[in-house]
Amino acid sequence: MTSWYAHARGVIILALAEAKERGLDDAATLRLVDSRYPFGVRENHPYKMWLTARREWVPSVRRAAHAKARYAFVDTPQPGDGFAALAEALEAGLEAGDV
Repeated sequence: MTSWYAHARGVIILALAEAKERGLDDAATLRLVDSRYPFGVRENHPYKMWLTARREWVPSVRRAAHAKARYAFVDTPQPGDGFAALAEALEAGLEAGDV
């Protein structure tokens, strides 16, 4: 990784240690980490490296990213499958409580 990533990782690890010492919950920990952003404007490559380090090192963000990736591939009806396939998919969604 780049030096931007290494610097971001160091800042995040220090913030996580402080959050643990203070006994903060996930939301407060994330706010603390975000408040320690060290690169000025949140754009371009430094910000991308910050987000990468944040996703890899902050537990609540890592869990959310894994959950999002797990449900990224949803079997949906495709054009040409017909109305019956669409109706079945809708019924299955209603039964599962996904709507």
